[in-house]
Amino acid sequence: MYTLTLEADFKKFKIQFGQNVKRLRLSNKYTQDELAVASELADGKFISRIESGEKDIQLLTIFKLAKGLNVAPKILLDFEI
Repeated sequence: MYTLTLEADFKKFKIQFGQNVKRLRLSNKYTQDELAVASELADGKFISRIESGEKDIQLLTIFKLAKGLNVAPKILLDFEI
């Protein structure tokens, strides 16, 4: 039972994180490809997978996204599950 709750919460976490990335990307008027370049990440498809909550990411990726979006990393993690 605990595992199911943990998995469900993690899925919500990834979705919320992705929504924050997308909101900030759009406020910066970036395409997904432009954000990938600004963040030194693979490509727009990678950004798409993050925004949709499909991709598990590392702390380095959070750091790169924050740099590319010109925000503190904590802004990307500012949400409730």
